[in-house]
Amino acid sequence: MTAAATSPSDRAKCLAGRSFGIAAVTCAVVLSFLTWWELDIRPRTDDAYLRANVVGIAANVAGYITELAVVDNQAVTVGDLLFRVDVRPYQAALDLAVANLGYVDFEIQALKDAIEQRAAAIAEAEAIALGQGVTLPTRIRFDRLPAAAIPSGITTKFSTLWR
Repeated sequence: MTAAATSPSDRAKCLAGRSFGIAAVTCAVVLSFLTWWELDIRPRTDDAYLRANVVGIAANVAGYITELAVVDNQAVTVGDLLFRVDVRPYQAALDLAVANLGYVDFEIQALKDAIEQRAAAIAEAEAIALGQGVTLPTRIRFDRLPAAAIPSGITTKFSTLWR
């Protein structure tokens, strides 16, 4: 070799080239290890398949969900609360049914009162028919009845008063 090839500037260039080469190889090895480590922890693929137990969940009633008590992939057991359905439509239907029940109870009582009133009217009519007395609001026209149907205690003069 010539003396010019071993000059201090050539040696510096050679040392710098070797240092750069060693640093590049070292960086490549470190980056390769970090990439392998990352892909080992968080693997990625475009065409992977996953098998899992999937359970469909459906409520017995329809409605909007107002509260969700679980998160994705949470383990649950039998009896755990999963979600709450909005109760307002069902509460309104219950209130309407209770109101209708109250109305029907009121109608039943009104019919019982009407039956009692009719029974009293029948008793009053039987009393009149038997000649036991007449109350003023009762207005029966005896002149339209056949003579055999008029009780013996009621006179013709009394029946003409109510015309």
